[in-house]
Amino acid sequence: MTGAPGRARPRLDPDRAAVAFVGDEAVILDLRDYRAFRANGSAALALRLMDGRRTSTAIARALTRAFAAPAAVVRGDLRRWLAELARRGLLARAARGGGAGS
Repeated sequence: MTGAPGRARPRLDPDRAAVAFVGDEAVILDLRDYRAFRANGSAALALRLMDGRRTSTAIARALTRAFAAPAAVVRGDLRRWLAELARRGLLARAARGGGAGS
């Protein structure tokens, strides 16, 4: 995605990924090769917030509040999580390349 980091509005690509939430965890299924992987804690909450309307900055703020964690740590973790989802090709096209802001 072009534009400033933190302005990305990440969401999973519904043609490439399905997610199921169970308690405070999530399971993501890659619909291309049917590989599944688990997200727990902050990653699962980030998935719940990744609706394509919230910016990555807003998601990072919500995670910071929810986990009472340092904002810089949360931004870095979210940036890495989004990069991993993008690397796996699971983010919607408009959301690829976004960051969590600074």
